[in-house]
Amino acid sequence: MPAPISRRFDPGNYWEGVSPDQDVDPNNVVRYCLKQHHLCLRERLRSKQYMPHTLVVFVDGSYQYNEHHGQRIGGYGCYFGPSSRYNVSECLPSNRPQTSNRAELHASIGALQTIRDCIPESSQPEDVVVITDSRYVYRGITEWIFAWRANGWMRRGRRRVENRDLFEKLDALVVEFGQCGVSVRFWRVPRARNTKADELAREASSAP
Repeated sequence: MPAPISRRFDPGNYWEGVSPDQDVDPNNVVRYCLKQHHLCLRERLRSKQYMPHTLVVFVDGSYQYNEHHGQRIGGYGCYFGPSSRYNVSECLPSNRPQTSNRAELHASIGALQTIRDCIPESSQPEDVVVITDSRYVYRGITEWIFAWRANGWMRRGRRRVENRDLFEKLDALVVEFGQCGVSVRFWRVPRARNTKADELAREASSAP
């Protein structure tokens, strides 16, 4: 089932002269807004001006050995900008499964929850871009989830969809934003372009 346009971020829809298959580094097309305490998209690729109605957040998950706890711990990070009051670095709930994929999902969920619950209503964006390096999250929320729901949350071979609880939570948030007139789109980028969120995620999963 094809993914709805509204869930996939296409740089070509925002900036003139950008082709659908052009390699665009997200770090070169965002600007930190001091007044709003988060990243926004630039008006043009090399412009100093930004679009105040947009909000960009980098997200990442981590699942690594924690020497303080003697076991692998999951954590996630949400990067809204340098020293932003909204940046998130949290461990996964200790009473729930700990995996890399769940950490990645928690990162996207945490970002949207932060936007909904912490940013003042007067500063709420019209367009949200969630930047992730996770193929699993990106394709899951923009493509696979529609087939999963239609098939009763079963995959091929009648296998249950893993992490259904988190995909349902993330999907509900995207729908909730849409009902408020806010579009949420996901942009998948290489891991090397998602270093700030990765740092926040690793800090969480390695904390005492």
